[in-house]
Amino acid sequence: MVNPSRVATFLSASAIAYLVIPYLLFVWGWVKTPLALLLGALILLGAWLTFREYHGNFGGEAVAGGDPPSTVASLLAVTGASVGLIMLSGIGGMGFQHYDWDKHNAVLSDLMHQAWPVGYTYYGGPVALVYYIAYYLPAALIGKIWGWPAANFGLAIWSAVGLSLTLFFYLWLVRARRIWLALLVFLFFSGLDVLGSLVTHSSLNTLWPERLFPAVWSYWTNHDAWSAWQYSSNLKLLFAVPNQAIAGWLLTSLLLLPLLAEKRSHSALFLWGLSALWSPFITVGLAPLLLVGMWPEGQGNSPDWKRIFSIQNLIGLLCLGIVGLFYATKLIPVDPFLDEGFRAGFYLALIAGWQQRFNYLLLLLLFYGLEFGLFGWLIWRAGVLQRKIDRRLFWATTAWLLLLPLWVFGAVNDLVMRASIPALWVYTIFLAQSVSQHGRSRVQRWLLWGALLIAALNPVQDLLYHGAHILERGTLQRLPPDDETILEQFEASPDRLIQYLGSQQAPFFAFIAKTPAPTEVATTPLLFGDRIVLTQHSLQSRRLLPGAHTQLELALESLQPISAEFALATRLVDGNGRVLWEMQGWPSGRNTTTWTPSRAYFDVRDVQIPPDTIPGTYVLQAYFFDPITFDKLPVAQLPDVKPLGDIVSLAYLTVDDHRVVGSATPRPIASFGGKLGLLDSSLASQECWKAGETMPVTLVWRALRPMKQNYVQTLQLIDNTGKLVAQQDRQLFDGALPTTLWQPDLEIIDATTFPLPFDLAPGRYTLILAWYTMETGARLALAPQPANGGNAFLVAEVSVRPR
Repeated sequence: MVNPSRVATFLSASAIAYLVIPYLLFVWGWVKTPLALLLGALILLGAWLTFREYHGNFGGEAVAGGDPPSTVASLLAVTGASVGLIMLSGIGGMGFQHYDWDKHNAVLSDLMHQAWPVGYTYYGGPVALVYYIAYYLPAALIGKIWGWPAANFGLAIWSAVGLSLTLFFYLWLVRARRIWLALLVFLFFSGLDVLGSLVTHSSLNTLWPERLFPAVWSYWTNHDAWSAWQYSSNLKLLFAVPNQAIAGWLLTSLLLLPLLAEKRSHSALFLWGLSALWSPFITVGLAPLLLVGMWPEGQGNSPDWKRIFSIQNLIGLLCLGIVGLFYATKLIPVDPFLDEGFRAGFYLALIAGWQQRFNYLLLLLLFYGLEFGLFGWLIWRAGVLQRKIDRRLFWATTAWLLLLPLWVFGAVNDLVMRASIPALWVYTIFLAQSVSQHGRSRVQRWLLWGALLIAALNPVQDLLYHGAHILERGTLQRLPPDDETILEQFEASPDRLIQYLGSQQAPFFAFIAKTPAPTEVATTPLLFGDRIVLTQHSLQSRRLLPGAHTQLELALESLQPISAEFALATRLVDGNGRVLWEMQGWPSGRNTTTWTPSRAYFDVRDVQIPPDTIPGTYVLQAYFFDPITFDKLPVAQLPDVKPLGDIVSLAYLTVDDHRVVGSATPRPIASFGGKLGLLDSSLASQECWKAGETMPVTLVWRALRPMKQNYVQTLQLIDNTGKLVAQQDRQLFDGALPTTLWQPDLEIIDATTFPLPFDLAPGRYTLILAWYTMETGARLALAPQPANGGNAFLVAEVSVRPR
């Protein structure tokens, strides 16, 4: 037996540290240094005061009537259960990843690869990653040091620690004698979703107004989503949204400790303030517990203001305010405006027609009964609510679960799904206590166990689903992809992307935060004619094989009404200007005369790579034209209206050889100005050249960082006395691929030629390479520096014989 008091001290310290560490990382990475030092010190002070209170008041006797889980068996059971669940969950690539992991992986990748605060360029303007990021920050920091695999392993360990702490507190609050039974209740706690699926997704359906799911019911249906609302099972929360579930469970447990011990806490608002960066929905969902804790007992009693406004609680409210300003960056509009408004309001008011509302009302009553109503009645009848505090908690959380579905917030109504986590956690605890009660009638026992077994079918389905995918894959762990930012993943779905972006023009970034540094090449808005603007464009894949295809996504708008019809052409060209693929048609699938000014129109074009395409680099271009006269509109760069001609380059892609797919990206052999990296250079293998011949030269490049300036490449032929005898200055692809388009993660294969003069004398020559600025002619510094101290790279030694 381990000393209960020591266990209580260790658990309290660990839980508070677990919640505080991401806040310290956030303050360090996002907030300006002087303010960050002050906020960091205050957060540490609040954490220390909270720990002292929990250590002094909530020790081994924390919950009356039960011992803390301090045996070796309980430690092993909790640790084993946590590790086992994490290995199945998809966290860090362990097990099978639910579809929500696309966004989890992208957020973790952006936090790891990019400087804090994370910034992007969206439609030519600066925006920032604004999301509940606390869960990812420790793993992202690990990844910054040791890379993507370490970040995923760190996320799995971080999650296992959080889940273990959660289960320790859970067993403590349940006062479980039979640990395995309490853990089974946690694992299989769910609503009676299977019954809901039977009623609404089968021939028994009489309530569901819209058949959004197949009519044939199956155990492989997503039972959590059987209704218009969703209260997720514990297992689904862990597998799909551990970023919110683990913190929600842990914070609820910490707030319940003093409540169930019938002691007053001076730290409730501090813990509540810490919830915001983990999940604002958890912050909202903790409201019933805060009200119970602060509500004065007895008639005529006034609130204990000294307890409410303690030092640590004031610090917690400060944290809440800082994070609130962080989220408030979303209140400033980010162009383009969304076609669909944000869904929010009274649920039934958003439904058209009284018959539809009546159907939804009947469905809501069924939802109440199956999701928590039957379990609530069984808990009430089990006799576990003997104390006044237990009954107050029960009725407060029940009222909350009744109210949540009445209000809708967001496209998929995350408010109901995630703000219910604390209340459902209280139900889990009371239900686990009810299972161990023996004073119930036989009918009540049968009802309780029957309901639990039916509810367990939903999480069992999830376990089987994950297990089947793991067996099919043949491995327990697979590192998730690290190839898309949040911006790239949701760029074609602005109604989803807006969940992750905030404006850098907001007060948080103006006065509190450091300035985010966008790590992507900014897309410059382009003006066609005098009123059509290409505000943003992106290429889905930029490295392909012959015969493959990718998608070019375009965002367009008009400054004024358009009286003429214009078509949009997009094409793929090689270094000689030869067109490999071209598509012409109405932009966004509609006539330009129907466009509404300042409204965003999205166009997606399927770029086809011909099967016989030679490996190399190719440029995507676009132009607008009159389909009758075929006259092209002039193109200008905004905001300075710099003319660019009538055809503009948008992006480039690389077509690979089948034989080199999967090969490692080489390190640059030379760097020009720390911006342009030369990966390889080669001259056609020929021992000797004749004067007047053309030498094929292949150069492979990669941008070392985004560039806002175009540079000019020069190839020069030098004789053995150091005299310049021939020179070729050029921009790649005859100017179609300026260096401002270069991306740091994609190679550019420049297959060019160098003509030898007809009067070139026989002898030995040196072909050198350099880059310079067009305006000044100054060369970019070469690294490593050659022996002669110049800024030119030696491409090859050339022998020339007489003609």
